[in-house]
Amino acid sequence: MNVDSIVDWINETLPEILKLFFLIAILAGIFVGTFLFIRWLRRQDGRERMTPAQRKAEADAVQKLLRAQHLLMESDHNVAEAQKLRDQVIIEDLPKYKIRILGKDPKSLLTDIDNRIRGAKIRLGRAAAKEFGQIADSEDEDML
Repeated sequence: MNVDSIVDWINETLPEILKLFFLIAILAGIFVGTFLFIRWLRRQDGRERMTPAQRKAEADAVQKLLRAQHLLMESDHNVAEAQKLRDQVIIEDLPKYKIRILGKDPKSLLTDIDNRIRGAKIRLGRAAAKEFGQIADSEDEDML
C-alpha cells in the first residue's frame, strides 16, 4: 500500500465515521433526555397521588417542624420540647399516613432542626460546665 491509497481511504471513510459518531451522539442524547424526563415525571406523580389526608398530615408535619425550629430560635432551653416535636413528626405522624420524607425541602428543614438541636445541646453543656467550674472563662485564659 502506498501513502496515496491510505489518504484516499481516509478521505472516503472519514465523513462516514463522523456521520456515525454524530448519529450515536444524537441517539445517546435522546436516551438520556427520555430517562431524565421519566424520572422528573415520577417525582411529580408522587405529590399528585397523595390523598387529602396525606396532604393534611404533611402540612401538619411541616407546621410542627416549623414550631420546633421557632422554639429553638427562641431559647436553647426549649431543646427537649423541640426534639419531642421532631420525633413525633418522624416516628408517629408521617408513618401513620405512609408518608416518607423525600426531596430537598423537608430534608433541609429536618437538617436545620437537627443542627439547631445539636448546637443548643452543646451550648447548654458548655454553660453547665462553666457553672460547675470545669471550663475556665475565655477572659481568665487570656489573663494567664
